[in-house]
Amino acid sequence: MEDVSAKSSDSRIKGSLQRCLDALSHGFDTDDAIQEILAALGEHYGGDRAYVFEFDHASGSVEDACEWCREGVPSQLDELDGMRAVDFSAWSETMADDCVSLISRGACHSGKESPQKCRLLEVWGLESLLIAPLWTGKRLAGYLTVDNPSLLDGDYVVLRTVALYVANHIDRREGLEQRMVAALRSVYVGMYLWDFEAGLYHEVENGLHSWRAKSRVGPLSEIPLAIDGTVDPMYLKQVHAFLDIDNLRRTLCDRDDVSMQYLTGEVGWVMARVIVVERDERGLPAKVLFSIEDIDEAKRSLELASYRAEHDALTGLLNRSALDSLMVELRSCSDPLAVVLLDVDKFKGINDRFGHGVGDDVLRAVARALVSSMRSGDKVIRLGGDEFAVILRDCPSSFQGKLLRRVDAINQLLSIRDNGIPVVSVSAGVAFGEHGYDRDLLSCADRALYRAKRSPEQCCVYNPELDG
Repeated sequence: MEDVSAKSSDSRIKGSLQRCLDALSHGFDTDDAIQEILAALGEHYGGDRAYVFEFDHASGSVEDACEWCREGVPSQLDELDGMRAVDFSAWSETMADDCVSLISRGACHSGKESPQKCRLLEVWGLESLLIAPLWTGKRLAGYLTVDNPSLLDGDYVVLRTVALYVANHIDRREGLEQRMVAALRSVYVGMYLWDFEAGLYHEVENGLHSWRAKSRVGPLSEIPLAIDGTVDPMYLKQVHAFLDIDNLRRTLCDRDDVSMQYLTGEVGWVMARVIVVERDERGLPAKVLFSIEDIDEAKRSLELASYRAEHDALTGLLNRSALDSLMVELRSCSDPLAVVLLDVDKFKGINDRFGHGVGDDVLRAVARALVSSMRSGDKVIRLGGDEFAVILRDCPSSFQGKLLRRVDAINQLLSIRDNGIPVVSVSAGVAFGEHGYDRDLLSCADRALYRAKRSPEQCCVYNPELDG
């Protein structure tokens, strides 16, 4: 399940980070680079202004302040003149090395922020301020800020990342490239510039700009061989197809980038991306940037979120949301199938007598019995409370006897006292669809269950004459 808005936000973050990295590659001491970084931050967060300023190490007063302003917004650079690090102490004392804070006038009015923290909003006439400290060891060296931000990205990843780079630059202006490596490696596993016309690759070692002078060079034919040893065998064929040079050049004729995700043994999930950086006179890609990006944490977080969205927290079974998705799929399926609805007999009495903790144990025991009694491919679902469902594909009505024996096996398992859990039983209703979900099988199974609850039989198969 892909979240389109999340993908859009992720793309915006990466685009802004790339823009900042490109500017940093020219050296943070140049005015053009500083202005580009501030513009990228201001535009990314939809702010009125963006600043970077450093405190003089000896006096603690503001020096080297730079400002970007949105069109039509007046400059407030003079407001920084004379301010000192101590003026920001109410913030700096509570900020960790990479902490970013959003201070808003609304939070100040509601008493959620201290008066000291809100004072600068009054001084500058701001509604809100996004601020990142620039720490060099234990010294507060300056701040990176955005005035009145209107677009926020989760954990302020762009501002936080750029602040880390700038702080590293201040801390050790000599050796900026080496410090960028550490930051880049938190995102990229590898980065290469491919020259199709020369048939060579340049490994990017110290940032996007350094390949011309310092990168290792090799033939493009080495790339698949180098990657082979890292790719999970399940994805090897797909990766080889993706890295095929002729195929890539054709694909990139009318596109600027392509990407794929695959699993590696060492890093986990990665994203391979190819971006055109230069085209020849015919418009064909001549040089591309090939990067391998570590997405393992994000990928696994997404998988976990997707799992939790479709699984019951108590039993681990599929939940009603998963059933709704399954129903859409089943309605286009013509294979014979069966639907079984079950509930626990006299479950309310168990909760009343033993408490909800024991009731939860009973539900987990029912879930285990269902899973162990059904086929591995059958979909076992907890609908809520003590109600369960099973969807069985390739199960025509001629399998009725086998299916009834499986329901009986569930009750046999539940008849064994397990760790003090009281003996329980389930009643079940079954409905068959010879040509797929050709009628409301859930409703039919529910009517059969209603009859089973009121008869000596614990499992009844839908009969239109009895359940219609």
